[in-house]
Amino acid sequence: MKKILIYLPSIFFNLCETIIIFLIGHLMNLKILEILIIMCLFSIVRTILGGALHYKQWQRCLVWSTLVFTSIFLVAKININIAIGITIFEAYILTRKS
Repeated sequence: MKKILIYLPSIFFNLCETIIIFLIGHLMNLKILEILIIMCLFSIVRTILGGALHYKQWQRCLVWSTLVFTSIFLVAKININIAIGITIFEAYILTRKS
């Protein structure tokens, strides 16, 4: 129970951040499947590569995540295949391996 209380703020922030990013994609009239593909692919690539960048301030993390996904969503409105390529590229760039 004590561990849950320690991680609760982080879980809450990640959930809110995910909802905000999803809503931005939805407001841009993207299909739900396209939003999920982009978000999942981004997470999978960062997990596989490891060494993801982390910001100590939650505000900075929220702003950068929102800007990254907004740019990918804008490209997805034009062509989902190009957006998938950019998603992989941005996930790679945002690790310490680039």
